[in-house]
Amino acid sequence: MHADLSYSAFSDAKGGVLGQYDFYYALQIVPQFTGKYADCHTTPGFVDYLKALFGVETGALVLVKTDVDYRWTSGIKVNFLSGDSGLIIAGVGPGTVATGAQAGNGCLFDTTLRPTFPLLQYGGGGIDDDFDDFSFKFIVVGGKAQSLSLVSSVVSLFSDISAAARWASLANVLVGPVSTGVQNGATGFQAALQKAGTLQNQISAIYNLKAFAGNKDSVAIITIPKLYGDANDDGNLVIYVRRYGSIVLASAGPTVTVDTVFDNQELSNRQCNPVTIAQGSCNIANNITPIRMALASQLKPIDTNNIDPLSPVKNLIDVNDTSRAKDTFATCKGIRTVARTVLHVSTLDEMLIRWSFASEGGLLDALAKTGTDAKKDDDWAKSLGATSLAQLEGVCWNQGDADTLRKVEASLGKKSSPPIAPLPDLAK
Repeated sequence: MHADLSYSAFSDAKGGVLGQYDFYYALQIVPQFTGKYADCHTTPGFVDYLKALFGVETGALVLVKTDVDYRWTSGIKVNFLSGDSGLIIAGVGPGTVATGAQAGNGCLFDTTLRPTFPLLQYGGGGIDDDFDDFSFKFIVVGGKAQSLSLVSSVVSLFSDISAAARWASLANVLVGPVSTGVQNGATGFQAALQKAGTLQNQISAIYNLKAFAGNKDSVAIITIPKLYGDANDDGNLVIYVRRYGSIVLASAGPTVTVDTVFDNQELSNRQCNPVTIAQGSCNIANNITPIRMALASQLKPIDTNNIDPLSPVKNLIDVNDTSRAKDTFATCKGIRTVARTVLHVSTLDEMLIRWSFASEGGLLDALAKTGTDAKKDDDWAKSLGATSLAQLEGVCWNQGDADTLRKVEASLGKKSSPPIAPLPDLAK
């Protein structure tokens, strides 16, 4: 399965049953070609391939391109890679009898660098649903080439239209703000193609990659037949969807603190809507604010004391402030909703955000002291806006939250500070 460690740990903790919002996913395009292409003049397989496809052994060119649409929800489609983004280009320049050149001399080959695509929140799309997937249109262009120099010009311009050129990451794969690469020289590339020879679209095929198919992976493999003779593993470009469980846990050190969550810039970047994220235009220009400020702004309607959303210092939850304690239950509900639908975070990251606010606001310490007097506990919960202690725990922080997060952190060799302690058994 293509997944990071936090996804695998969460899946194990949930017994493999995952659903909407539970994880992120990202498209992966991975070239797996080796340096053996340098020896293609001694490899008859590639020459045979060109002859079979284009009728020539020398002076031929093949280009694999793609357009990708991303469907993040039913009825809403986002153009993910457009303008026939280049994946692979390969060719052989014409040899001449006068100079003693043999068929296959002048091998030309390039492939896109591995692009870095943004993380997208899983919306619940299954095998039969028309969302949470990527729709590829693969275009194979090829034909006879007129001169080696013109074919060389095409290859030299390939990087301008490659898939990697369309996306440029500001950091690593877990970072949200990704800027769209500019198609420098796209017009020049097309002009070079036209000059290089009688090139035309040979094949056009549609293929869908699903974000989630249980424990199975959705994978597309592009192979140039017999590029290396029988060594098929040396001639693949693999496209698949990789899953991620938590931005916070993937980037955190061995100890996860409240500040680890609140200071995580990648989480703040999740405020962009799915279309903006998928288009690669989620960046500081979108008025991205820290997690505290974002949640305070969204929850201001239920904050009866009108906490300033521009103040990152105020606690969103404070059970020790009698003027604010009554909003605790409503705030917990709001955090759950806003984190998933506005910040577009995974279940694990939403849980960590809720744990952070509950921890700094004294709620976790207060919950740890309950369990000895049911009526007293329920009366206290009512003062926080809930109808009972069970309802308060169900929304703000419960045993299932504590057990799941402890299991995941233990699997990753991490721990929270303050420690995630078990809650008193309400049944006693």
